[in-house]
Amino acid sequence: MKKILLAFIALLPLTAFAQDKCACENNFAWLKETFEKNDAGFEYGLSLKGKDAYEVLVKQLSEEAKKTTDIKVCAELLRSYLKFFRKGHWSIDEYQNQAPKQITSVNTTDWPTVSLSETELKKKIDQLKKPSIEGIWYTAPYTIGVVKEGHNYTGYVLDAPGSIWKKGQVKFSFSDDPNSDDGTWYMGNYSETKFSTVNMLTDNYLEIGNFKLKRVYPVLPADPSDREISWLTEQYPFLAKVNANTVYLRIPSFNDSYKRQIDSVLRVNDKTIKAAKNMIIDVRDNGGGSDASYDQIIPYLYTNPMRHISVEFLSTPLNNSRMDDIIKNPNFDPKDIAYYKKFKEKLDANIGKFVPLNNPTYTETMDIILPNPANVAIIINENCGSTTEQFLLAAKQSKKVKLYGTTTIGVLDISNMYHVPFPCEQLGLGYALSKSYRIPGMALDGKGIQPDFYIDPSIPSTGWIQYVESILNAK
Repeated sequence: MKKILLAFIALLPLTAFAQDKCACENNFAWLKETFEKNDAGFEYGLSLKGKDAYEVLVKQLSEEAKKTTDIKVCAELLRSYLKFFRKGHWSIDEYQNQAPKQITSVNTTDWPTVSLSETELKKKIDQLKKPSIEGIWYTAPYTIGVVKEGHNYTGYVLDAPGSIWKKGQVKFSFSDDPNSDDGTWYMGNYSETKFSTVNMLTDNYLEIGNFKLKRVYPVLPADPSDREISWLTEQYPFLAKVNANTVYLRIPSFNDSYKRQIDSVLRVNDKTIKAAKNMIIDVRDNGGGSDASYDQIIPYLYTNPMRHISVEFLSTPLNNSRMDDIIKNPNFDPKDIAYYKKFKEKLDANIGKFVPLNNPTYTETMDIILPNPANVAIIINENCGSTTEQFLLAAKQSKKVKLYGTTTIGVLDISNMYHVPFPCEQLGLGYALSKSYRIPGMALDGKGIQPDFYIDPSIPSTGWIQYVESILNAK
């Protein structure tokens, strides 16, 4: 009987094993085991919600998983499990859906086009009595003409250097009829994405879904908000002079890949910053990254010793492999790499325990207190989290610093995310490696950091810099 069974198994197609590996029941079982063993916030979350509630959830999701065959539905089920523990610092990644379509698979021979030349379009636009969406717009690398017929708007390519798009090809379309379907935007590889919102932010800036476009023609008077929209759409750190007294530093991310860029911006503009009475640091929508990315900002803010509360890392073989990733990262300073190598040895010697990277608390002191900038305003919003919140906890200890905006998201107590693949290659898990010593006395998760100056909804997001500037320069 055993021989017959083995022979039968040998004949099973490989796809059967692949399907079994991706069965939702198996995905859930792997997630539960991996999270319970490795996530630094598992026990803490369990203590807040209760073991009985957890067991009820597990039983319910286990039953649902047995009936689930669609991978996307399964991914949502897995997220339901993780939501039990906390608001953020976890993820279920769907690799299958992130893979872009191959350009070669799209036949663009019969792609819809608009034959109106740029000269003809300008003549048509010149006849309009007031600014409208019709016009010529730019979003890198595309210069796009927009024409309207009835309720329908069509955006088509006028120029697209360095891309595969050809002049005249339709880039997006939508209708202003309230009963119409969502609009369609075609990506760089001709795949489509849907959008439901179109907003004229100012006469010179248009927002279509998640895309922002700048007007090229007709040339219209600048709006006070144009500058702010332009700065917020920049993808990389930069510094600009607002006026004779104020400089503006935009940091869209503290991702470790941005560290060199942030340091470079500060180094190049060091004299300008030190000559300015006021400094605005804009970290809106900055979801975090690496603490090392903001190291060089602190000297400009420093006025007194800064007290820091450390974290402790849960040591497991899987968790400790993240240190190997850091050691190989070219964006880190060689001195930091040597430090992480020693910490990796310490972690490996304490499997199953929480291990501190530093002392539970430590005080940072600096020899120099810069006279300028004398006032530092940091602009925050509800999308600031993780490392950005760690930066704010340090910065707000300075006598120079005030926070402006809205309360941050509150995802810092359980932190330092690590991403690993499921046995099913279509999914990935992001979970946390560390727990803050601030728990429970100053827990931030789900609460966030409040601003010193709350900016209420009556002030549009495109006017926040102007508002902050007015406070800094008030006499």
